Amino acid sequence: MDSLKSINLNVIKESIDKIYLIGFGDFHFGAVECNLDAIEKQIKWIKDTPQARVILMGDLLNCGTKLSIGGGAFDDKFNPQEQLEKLEELLLPIKNKIYGIHMGNHEQRIWNETGINVSKILAKILGVKYLGYSAHTLINVKGINYRIFSTHGASNASLPYTKIKNCLDLVSFIDADVYMMGHVHALQVQTQDVKRINLKNKTIDNDKKYFVLTGHYLNYENSYAEMKNMRPSKQGCVKIRLDSERKDVHVSI
Repeated sequence: MDSLKSINLNVIKESIDKIYLIGFGDFHFGAVECNLDAIEKQIKWIKDTPQARVILMGDLLNCGTKLSIGGGAFDDKFNPQEQLEKLEELLLPIKNKIYGIHMGNHEQRIWNETGINVSKILAKILGVKYLGYSAHTLINVKGINYRIFSTHGASNASLPYTKIKNCLDLVSFIDADVYMMGHVHALQVQTQDVKRINLKNKTIDNDKKYFVLTGHYLNYENSYAEMKNMRPSKQGCVKIRLDSERKDVHVSI
């Protein structure tokens, strides 16, 4: 079996009236600029909110190595092993609410240099699904189906209006109701109205697609972003409400 084999289709059935799907990632845990207080506050909210569910979007660990750009391992507060162990402790209280874990490009550093997949190890420790680079998740909320596509993403964009482009481009080859992408350290949402043939009723239905950038938890001062004169961006994560009475999506950033 391929050691990087991931879940291509994640099927979830929920029996509650609504869920809040949290795109939670880009912690860069271990980096000196990681906002641990904000991460812990969000984890507590997830733990205390019965409707909260989570997709971990990658770059959870900073994974600085000797071959990383910049100061590499010298810039991190903890080595990768300590990052993994401490993050495991943080996430254990919400493990039953996690749909799965994506690999980010920072975890990819460890894979590239050692062949060890720390994202897959974390998924196994927590007892949740490993989602690889991207995954489709079908969430049934009391009979209403929502098609979610999530990916850590890849982009060198630095401007607000260019950061979301790669997420918007996913519609050219992937069909979903909600597209979730991390990596670019931004909280954004764009929508697109679409028309679909209803095969059952033989009608044309109006529908909507949501393109969501899922945020980050890095302080700006003394960071790589400051060094590169990138624009500061809002910290935090995205909350996507999926209702059960009718198909309805609401995104809060």
